[in-house]
Amino acid sequence: MKKFGITGIGILFFVYGLFRLGISSLLLLQAFELINYTGLEAALSDVHRFLTAEQDKALFPLTSNQYLFYLWLMGALLITGGIGCLLRKHVGVYSLYTFLGLYVALFVNFQTINPKIMHLIVCALLLAIYHWLRHGEEEVKLVSPNN
Repeated sequence: MKKFGITGIGILFFVYGLFRLGISSLLLLQAFELINYTGLEAALSDVHRFLTAEQDKALFPLTSNQYLFYLWLMGALLITGGIGCLLRKHVGVYSLYTFLGLYVALFVNFQTINPKIMHLIVCALLLAIYHWLRHGEEEVKLVSPNN
């Protein structure tokens, strides 16, 4: 059961990272005019509108491209974290902690709380569950007669 939980959490982080990385990649390609899709233009306008509206409150104002690269980096960290969880490597946990730190930094920077905080809370809970499951898995290895 613990292996299933650890694997499931790793897959969830990996898939969430694919979405974040994929969407931010498409928006960056659109922003740099390397692709041209009408739906992406509307999304870029939404990002620009949000950043313009929040610019006065932001501790560190970001351009649209900076913001999208920040989101891209968060997606890359989620993918690395998910793979690390699946392989039971410490780099996965470190990547996920970094992702959570960057996510918190966005809320602090814009000095706002919005519904996306639920994503942050769910990710933090999943990471806590992962730690709990891994701790139990490591205890089993320590007392295993095969050691």
